[in-house]
Amino acid sequence: PGAVDMMLLFQSLRTYFYPSNTGHWTHLQANFFLTYVLQLCRHVGHSLASTVTANTPVSLRYLPALHFPTLQYLVTNLLPFALEGLYSKHPHLSQYSSACIKNLVAVYPSVCGPIVLPFLLAALDPSAVSQAHQAPIAMQTISGCFRGLMYPQPVLLPYLPDILRLSLPGIEPSDVMKTSITLNLYCTILAWVPTTLRDATNKDSVLPSYLEVLQASNQYCVGAIPSATTVSVDTLNAQMSELSEYMSSEWCNALISRLFAVLEAQEVVVEGAKPSPLDGAVGQVASYLFQALRPLPGLSEQDSAQQKQTALRLNVQTQVRKFFNTTTPLNGVKGSAKLVEAMVTSDPSILHAVLTDLLVTGTTNTDIVTSLLHAYSADKVAFKLRLAGGACRAATSTYITPEIHLLQPILTSALFYNHDEKIVRTATNKLLKDVLKGSSSLYPTALEPVYGSNAEKVVGYPQTHSGENIKWHVPSSESLQKVTIPLLRNVVTDSIADLLQSITDASNTVAATASVASTASSNEDLTQLTAMALGTPVVATAASTGSTNATTLFKKAEELIVSKLNRIEKALRGAAEVLGDNYHEQNTHQEVSSKEGKLLSTGRETLIESLMDPEDSLFLTNLRSDVLVFLNTFQDTLHSVPSTHPYSALKNNITIQSLWLNIFNHVVNRRMACLKDVDNLKKYMKYSLKVGRSSISNVVYHRVKAHLLTTTASNSTSMDVETTVPHTLLSLDYWRAHDQSSSGIACMAWIKYIQRCKSLASQALRTIHSSITTTTLSTLVHRLCMHEYDQIRHVALKQFDHISAHFGAKNVPIIQHVLQLLQKQSDLQYW
Repeated sequence: PGAVDMMLLFQSLRTYFYPSNTGHWTHLQANFFLTYVLQLCRHVGHSLASTVTANTPVSLRYLPALHFPTLQYLVTNLLPFALEGLYSKHPHLSQYSSACIKNLVAVYPSVCGPIVLPFLLAALDPSAVSQAHQAPIAMQTISGCFRGLMYPQPVLLPYLPDILRLSLPGIEPSDVMKTSITLNLYCTILAWVPTTLRDATNKDSVLPSYLEVLQASNQYCVGAIPSATTVSVDTLNAQMSELSEYMSSEWCNALISRLFAVLEAQEVVVEGAKPSPLDGAVGQVASYLFQALRPLPGLSEQDSAQQKQTALRLNVQTQVRKFFNTTTPLNGVKGSAKLVEAMVTSDPSILHAVLTDLLVTGTTNTDIVTSLLHAYSADKVAFKLRLAGGACRAATSTYITPEIHLLQPILTSALFYNHDEKIVRTATNKLLKDVLKGSSSLYPTALEPVYGSNAEKVVGYPQTHSGENIKWHVPSSESLQKVTIPLLRNVVTDSIADLLQSITDASNTVAATASVASTASSNEDLTQLTAMALGTPVVATAASTGSTNATTLFKKAEELIVSKLNRIEKALRGAAEVLGDNYHEQNTHQEVSSKEGKLLSTGRETLIESLMDPEDSLFLTNLRSDVLVFLNTFQDTLHSVPSTHPYSALKNNITIQSLWLNIFNHVVNRRMACLKDVDNLKKYMKYSLKVGRSSISNVVYHRVKAHLLTTTASNSTSMDVETTVPHTLLSLDYWRAHDQSSSGIACMAWIKYIQRCKSLASQALRTIHSSITTTTLSTLVHRLCMHEYDQIRHVALKQFDHISAHFGAKNVPIIQHVLQLLQKQSDLQYW
């Protein structure tokens, strides 16, 4: 009776579900409707959890047994309300209706699927011109319902070819929202369905639904529901064959072509504006696509499915390489780099071919630096360098080390990092960071699809957290000796020496500067003056003859200093994970004997100690302290330049000081090269999992987890109980990964590793006794936090707030000194 009364209540409110009937009541109505659906699904989840765990907690024994006929009545009557509110003009009701459909489908897929899917496909039909605005929310709803309709019973499988075909027009460069939703739909599909499917071989390939599991136990439920039509193995094979044929013959090629169109249609990036979200969306869908194109595990090379998969992968790789050889989408350079990264990450063996396409011009000139600069314009050179950086970003040290002969001449050539065009200098520094990151950091690589080859398990079976399909890249001693250390010596050590020598020469030649400037009658004199002050040759340009003046030369000096600082920053960030934790005093380089002055053994310390050359090991161990010494000396040198010298203005340059702050932050506060915004990424991953997971799987997961904690076998991830459950529902890993792909699992593991790196940085600052650390923090306070320029002072204070929290008691001397300054008003100029 209560269920009938509730349906009568909803029926009386039906007019308020009409798409055009919105008002101040819509928000409350949507909340009420979603809450009712969620409670219904939670009841089903608790009943299933009681069946799985063979007990019900005391706090939940008030729940009545699940009455199947009532459940069927409620689900079939609530679904029309959700479908009607889905296309509401009010976004709140639309999104909440989509969430309701996702949860109702998870409860009763065999009944809801045939109703929901034709309704949503109608919005994607090109002939339905009046429903074009409904396509985005329809694709978003399909994404949410995908797991419930694909596993444990593949209700969605016969509809997938039509979904893939009808959604392709959604990739429209002029409509960012629709394109992003479409690409997200493809990410969801590719995360669980392979591009090549082999035939199912036994009846276990079709599993019972969770409602059938409940009905079979007959312990926590009452009544019965009609059994769903069992899909035969032959029918399942026919559906998989149709889907695989369409994906391999048409859809993959069409998707790649539309991604190319998106990259070519990108608009000019305006400085200060937010970057287009399409770059990230293109990179994400490309990652899932190439992951789906990887060799199928468990199948030999002679297997027909494996051969089909190999041919498809080579075809897509050829299309991508050919496109970037003939086309240069300059405005879509970020998305292009992500696309190349996804291709090389899934198959690092093609790194040599990709770098050859990008960097070797085909001329007889053996000098790669000269030939590359002469063959292309500055924009195209920068574009190729960005793609090369994307290719190296996660290609592993095994494949990057043999290609260093192509990369090192570019990374160490002044013609690139001191190029007249800023775009080339920036691309060179990014390539430096990516090469170091790919060869010397830890990251998950070569992710195998969550579904494997569907040879042993059905399509959509959850991937456990055992780590079998997740491999981690660990830098080798060879890559450190051949790639990382030579680049760090060339970039960091040499740049530090050049910068200090240049500014010192400039401050020591103030008299000569005044003398030369007073008698200078030609541009050659000014050029010689700048070269003397910089200690670095000035790259000649057309503007350097005939119209060069002192201001131009000073600007050139600023550019060179900024370029070197930027290179130091990128190098330290790329190699952050192999720099020593136990850095020592600069002058002595002796290991600290105090127990409190040294961290316990860490993974990177073990890696550094494995180096055969003691000088290389000492170099990586002490590089952090060397850079801190440089930061102090650099500020002292800048402030020692006489005010009458033109270079005295360098200490007021916001770009130079911001780079100084970034380098300081990287040295003391970063122990990882990747995932710079790990906190927001963690929030996004948790939100994605929360949105993508149905209420049933969420409830069962937490119930199983709580049950394991209360049993004697709490150290196990599965339960040893007598049950009639027909498939693996007793594993905590099963429910944890129920709605999470292997990429999501790897990303969560990666995030935990990065969080440990952040904790290690904080511990290092509090533990290691190094006076240079507190000296540099004091320099930050006195030189920059009290700077006369508001802009520099604001950035410095923000950075100080971020860093100082990790110093603990080491802040005490700085606080005492600041208090003394506050007591002496005459000494306090800027604060």
